[in-house]
Amino acid sequence: MERRPRCIASIPKIQALLSQARVKGLTVIFTHYAGTAAGDILKEVAPSAGEVVLGGTTGDKFIRTDLENMLKDKGIKTVVIVGAAAEAAVLLTGSAAAMRGFDVIVPIDGVSSSHIYAEQYTAWHFKNAPTVSQRVTLTRIDLIGY
Repeated sequence: MERRPRCIASIPKIQALLSQARVKGLTVIFTHYAGTAAGDILKEVAPSAGEVVLGGTTGDKFIRTDLENMLKDKGIKTVVIVGAAAEAAVLLTGSAAAMRGFDVIVPIDGVSSSHIYAEQYTAWHFKNAPTVSQRVTLTRIDLIGY
């Protein structure tokens, strides 16, 4: 709570998003950085049995993973990205997804960082970066419908 209060504050909203996705039978994929483990994901938002966990990744979750093929094999055209590393995994993976032709939904209340500026920059980038901004929608978790 002391180090990442904004991350902790987003947990109930992310829980709600995960619950909705699971009830609808949507694909949920988790990732974690090299040097961490799936067990490091907070239990409130941890993977359920059978959900994919990509480990040992970089900020861009398409690098050194089979994420693109996983999404395409399932016919997924739109991804929703949340996370506690706005300036890393969210920014880089969201941008990479957009550059690969996916539509990207980023609920800003599900994106956090240890610095509010990183969250603000990430939102600014998604709305203004060439090519990326054309495929990214910023929203709130309570406005996402399936």
